[in-house]
Amino acid sequence: MANLIDYIEWRGDLDFYKDPLNLIDCVCYSQLAIINLSGLFNDCSIKLSKLFDCYADNGRIEKSLGAIVPYDINFLFKKMACCTRFKDTIACGYVYESDLNKKTQFSAVTFDNDLYRLIVFSGTDDTIVGWEENFTLLNERPTYAQTQAVKYLKEHADFDGEVFVLGHSKGGNLALYSFLHSDLKTASKINKCICIDGPGLKDSDFDCPVFKTYSNKTLSILPESSIIGRLFSHRENEIIVKSSQTGMFQHDCLSWQVICNRFVTAEKLSTLSQKIEILIKDIISKMDMSAKYVFVSTLFKMLYASDSLTLSDLETKRASLLTSYVKLNKDEKKVFNSVMAQLIKDSSVRKMFVNDLKQLRLSKADFIEKRQQLLAEINS
Repeated sequence: MANLIDYIEWRGDLDFYKDPLNLIDCVCYSQLAIINLSGLFNDCSIKLSKLFDCYADNGRIEKSLGAIVPYDINFLFKKMACCTRFKDTIACGYVYESDLNKKTQFSAVTFDNDLYRLIVFSGTDDTIVGWEENFTLLNERPTYAQTQAVKYLKEHADFDGEVFVLGHSKGGNLALYSFLHSDLKTASKINKCICIDGPGLKDSDFDCPVFKTYSNKTLSILPESSIIGRLFSHRENEIIVKSSQTGMFQHDCLSWQVICNRFVTAEKLSTLSQKIEILIKDIISKMDMSAKYVFVSTLFKMLYASDSLTLSDLETKRASLLTSYVKLNKDEKKVFNSVMAQLIKDSSVRKMFVNDLKQLRLSKADFIEKRQQLLAEINS
């Protein structure tokens, strides 16, 4: 079944005047936001075609995007940069911040063409601090990234054409949060807020003037076996799409199935997705704030104690991770073990985690082959 890259090969010769912006276009743009573009913006704005050239010339194609970020996003970037539909898109307003002290990883970029502006928030990259910020959603609101997203949206919402705010994974959470917590004047300028398989918000976040006035502007796009996109509360309209992957790997948008200029949809979420959603929400509901704090602090105490700053670092430091666990005190181990035991108590959930770990090892094995393939395409 066709995917995002196939879509660009099919429709890339049609500009947005001939074929208006659709949800597949939005998801394509959302994937570019996860790429670290720091240092490539000599000017405040740059065409997508030139941006890719700078990216390639800078040697970044030689590097992995991280332990769990698909390298295939580089192929998507190249296809978009070389086709009529996307190549003249102007990228601007790029920001990237990763700060251990602030416990944050925040990134956003704006894409403009004659008709549309897409304000895109990045999902979580390979940094451990980025994942730590995700877990603090259990303990506090708002996160630093959420407050930055509200400011970013307000600064970039003015545009003569249609304006979309969106993001994949954590970026979806930031898009939804920034839209709901914007003022009504800013929200009125937004045509659509799209959360792409991202965590939701707390219930009280939806009890706001913006959602009461513009709830019809909010949308979630989810794969059948969504897990990340079922965390916390969602009240947006939903579209469920089919994926060529299984389990957690359906979070990879490049696995989502398309036909012509639309996604192949499913009627409902899979049984596994519904089961994991119930399980996780049940675990969270039974934890008081103290237990949530201990779990999050313990998990990241272990990760940082292994002298790792990225998920990729952890790959070579598994022994250090085990040592970090052994050094936990009694109370820390009790809370940590309790949560982990509840997560894997269901056989179908255990099976999914085992299969996903196997697939993760396979995906790492073909990184070098894919890198060489992309380099050959660029140089041909």
